[in-house]
Amino acid sequence: MPNNNIDILRAKYKFSQQELAEKVGAAPLTVGRWERGEAVPRKYFLMKLCEIFKCSEEELGFSTGPGSLTGTDGPQDLVVSLHDVAIPLAMDRFVGREHDLKRIKAALRETESSVVFVALNGIPGVGKTSLAITLAHDPEVREYFSDGILWASLGPTPNLAGLLRRWARLFGIPETQFAEFDEDQKRQALRTAIGTRSMLLVLDDAWKAEHALALQVGGNNCAYLMTTRFPAMATQLAAGNALMIEELNEEQSVHLLRVLAREVVDREETKVRELVHAVGGLPLALTLLGNYLRKQAYHHSARRTAAALERLSNVNERFKVSEPHLQAGTHPTLPSSVAISLSSIIEVSDHFLTSQARETLYALSVFPPKPQSFSEEAALCIAACTPSELYELVDAGLLEYQQGADDRYRLHRTIADYAHLHLWEQTKETVILRLLAYMQQYVSEHAKVYELLEQEITLILYALEKAVTGAAFQAHIVPLVCAATPFLLMRGYIAQAERFLERAYELATASHESAKMAKVLLFLGEISQKRGNLSRAKELYKQGKVLAESISDIGLLVAFYHDIGRMSWKMGNYQEAETLLQEGMTFAQAIERPELVCDLCTAYSALYADSANYQQAEAYAREGLAIVRALGDRERIIALLINLGCSLQPSPEKPASFHEALLLAREIRSDEDCCLVLINLSDWYTNSTECDLPQAEGYLCEAISIARRLGITEWTSAALAQLTIVLRLQGRLSEAEACAQEAFTLAKEIQRPRMMCTALDEIGNLALVRGNAEQALEAFQEMSRLCPQGDAEVQAMSLFGLGRAYEQLEQHMLALSCGEQSLTLLQHKGQTQRIERVQAWYTSLVQQLQSSLKVDTCICGELLMRTSKTGRTRHYCSDRCRKRAQRQRDANGHVTK
Repeated sequence: MPNNNIDILRAKYKFSQQELAEKVGAAPLTVGRWERGEAVPRKYFLMKLCEIFKCSEEELGFSTGPGSLTGTDGPQDLVVSLHDVAIPLAMDRFVGREHDLKRIKAALRETESSVVFVALNGIPGVGKTSLAITLAHDPEVREYFSDGILWASLGPTPNLAGLLRRWARLFGIPETQFAEFDEDQKRQALRTAIGTRSMLLVLDDAWKAEHALALQVGGNNCAYLMTTRFPAMATQLAAGNALMIEELNEEQSVHLLRVLAREVVDREETKVRELVHAVGGLPLALTLLGNYLRKQAYHHSARRTAAALERLSNVNERFKVSEPHLQAGTHPTLPSSVAISLSSIIEVSDHFLTSQARETLYALSVFPPKPQSFSEEAALCIAACTPSELYELVDAGLLEYQQGADDRYRLHRTIADYAHLHLWEQTKETVILRLLAYMQQYVSEHAKVYELLEQEITLILYALEKAVTGAAFQAHIVPLVCAATPFLLMRGYIAQAERFLERAYELATASHESAKMAKVLLFLGEISQKRGNLSRAKELYKQGKVLAESISDIGLLVAFYHDIGRMSWKMGNYQEAETLLQEGMTFAQAIERPELVCDLCTAYSALYADSANYQQAEAYAREGLAIVRALGDRERIIALLINLGCSLQPSPEKPASFHEALLLAREIRSDEDCCLVLINLSDWYTNSTECDLPQAEGYLCEAISIARRLGITEWTSAALAQLTIVLRLQGRLSEAEACAQEAFTLAKEIQRPRMMCTALDEIGNLALVRGNAEQALEAFQEMSRLCPQGDAEVQAMSLFGLGRAYEQLEQHMLALSCGEQSLTLLQHKGQTQRIERVQAWYTSLVQQLQSSLKVDTCICGELLMRTSKTGRTRHYCSDRCRKRAQRQRDANGHVTK
């Protein structure tokens, strides 16, 4: 009965329901229920009301005597609630959904609309029903919907009349009267019975929107929670409250399995995690497998547990695991007579697909599963379907449209496994052949669009794996491998590329296809080079060159001239390298292949920069850049910018070239190029007027990390040698010595003479700092011996080192001689920066020796050691100078300096 007393007192004090609710600390809806007689305040609220209205409980219309409905145990309402007996039992093993529960509760409390509708959608077995059951038993939810919770299990063919009839009985509507109503009158009767009650109506596993709409019988204070596997229906009915339920992450999945089968997880956690990945964190799969493992581990037999895990690693066996319907929990999709398994749950959705959509689903199983995605273009081509079939699968909740991506899709691993099991072998072969043909064309067409290739890297590797492991796909191996290898090498997939190439070469050799063999050898040589085996690389290139000549493939021939020339340069044979590159350039220009001309310009600029012919190095770098910028090939632009920077004398353009190269390298995510640029930038920040040793060290640490990860010994050695200089200048000699020794060892391992010399230079410098002249002399002598013929820069620096070592050993004439030779070489090559360094040391040495009367000057200007304490005796550097001095004596009677 309505409580008019509260209404009258509220009017007397001129309080609205909202104002009274704020003063009491309750919700306005609760105050309304008190006034309508639908709820009775507990003791806490009763005391507050008496205090506000300055009256007794009796005057409010309530009694606290025996049998009254008011209580004394807290500030909450005691409400006579209706909780549907059809609500399934609470889940006692519900884990990993705290975030989902929180956001669903927040959506159910939404106050912007009078009727709240929340829809949970997700793939079969993701745990939508489990979430709904947990929410139906949640104390907070039951407190908020204090008048009760109704439950309806729907499925594909729900008994709507039976559901409405059961709800009518809950509200005391006479069954005979209710049976006489038509459908609209039944819904209206329930709506009237519910009235202003605050209730939650759960519509579990809805398959059609009209089924859910038929059960919307609540009033304005009710909310609806629907679960469905169809995202389109969720969006249609719930608008902004359509919540996607994702599978569990790895840790949540392991936690669930630990709850179900703790002993197995504790004993075999690694294999358990593999199992989690195999089922993609799908809660139903984890529950079925966890229960199975718990039963197998009952006897605590390690062998039996291991055997069970081994069995579950097979996809066919996983789909055979099942449980009786009631044991596994309620699933309205299936009749109670059908056991619950991964197959039975997914088969229901499969059964409702059109035949075209079903075949499309099976074909899509050749794609890598979630979290990987694939484009609509690839799906249409490989599955030989239309967009309509894809949209049908998305609407059925079996295929996920990837949010934030342009027309990309994802297939959950368990659904992909189900589909793959239903894909006929003959059909599977056809689909994979379409996959290989599509990927070959895609990679070839987008060879320089690295962002698109990056997006498909998993699919590229997947296709290559399929190609090399299937006997029926051999014809596609070589073209696909050769198309994909440049990008794989750029991304650091060296081991994978090598395995694919070796298989491709094996097949090309067996079929005596010289063109294919030559192409594969080109890439195998590049991999050998990256691994530091320059001799092996050169040998592979020579084999390829012979094959290219035999089939008169000029383009391939130019590539081999280029690569053999680069190997000759790196191995210290500068003259041979120049000859080979010139032959290659002649062919490249004759066939008008600008990309090959660019490659040769790159090699030329590197060769001339190493041999200190900087003017020519710069000219080739600029020529190549002019061509390659027009082509828009970012990878080639990076290489030429690096070489341009190396060939320039200190100027603002030098670091600018390196910084532009670094920006592009990071843009296309070429780690090897990043590594090389960082080494050169560190050299700039070490030796330029803008000296910044911490900055240089930071660049080098990043470069070393990249080089070690890629396994490229060449750049690891180069970066360590440069780091040695930085550490030495900072006074960290022990660290510098370790770096220098490792740099030399690595350079020696890959037989790079110039790099060995660079490391030996620093070993000698560190020995001089330590005062160990003998060790320094040994290092510089070895450096001189290893110096590549024609490398004037390295030769000059070895002489500079020898001069300083002889100075410490007080062998001054040898020191002076080495210094003079070093200066001559550097001046000939125009090495301004190094000239200044050597000249400063040489001048200082001369001044020091002259001040101690240890040197004199020959008539020709050469410095000579004094042998006479009086200083009156002159010695000459050659017979020619002595004769010249005699002529001057005859003419002038004296000798001039």
